[in-house]
Amino acid sequence: MKPVSLINASPAVEAEAKRRGVNPFLITATGPGGRISMADVHRAAGDGTAAPKYSLPAHPAGASANPLLTAARGHTPDRVVRASAQGPAPTLFPSGDLPAFTASGIDPKALMAAPWQARHAIAAAPTTAEAYRLLDDYSGPEGAVAAELEQGHHPGNQFYAGLMRAWLADAATADETYAQLFPEKGPGKAWGPGQ
Repeated sequence: MKPVSLINASPAVEAEAKRRGVNPFLITATGPGGRISMADVHRAAGDGTAAPKYSLPAHPAGASANPLLTAARGHTPDRVVRASAQGPAPTLFPSGDLPAFTASGIDPKALMAAPWQARHAIAAAPTTAEAYRLLDDYSGPEGAVAAELEQGHHPGNQFYAGLMRAWLADAATADETYAQLFPEKGPGKAWGPGQ
């Protein structure tokens, strides 16, 4: 059962208030529906700067710009080295690890605050309010699980996963071919860093 919060703020906003030592019950909320925004926390902390309307940490714990590449490096590092020798790894978005822009106009860097499975949906959100709602919905540990369940089959995620599988499979195929051509050297012996 998810713990109930008495604070009308996303978990990311609550965490920022705690990090800055600001009592969230004393913050004047200016967000939609009386919700405390990140800018409200910055203002209450007395930054003295014009805080952005919505700002999140660039890389929350465990976040990766290219999550399947990070996972492959952990599980099959040799294959990643071989695949990298053949060409660059696929990225989450066609333009790179983050999209060049989002449909709603929010800063694409804000997507790094969300689990990777939710980033395509957030980037495609038609309005700023919808994008922020999705960012809030998918923040925290429960948000990561929800993102995987609700957005894991997003067409953009499926395309990315397919490209990554093909990229890694090409390296495995090259390994098999090399082993057939040079059985005395064994599979993958010619592959390695810088080769």
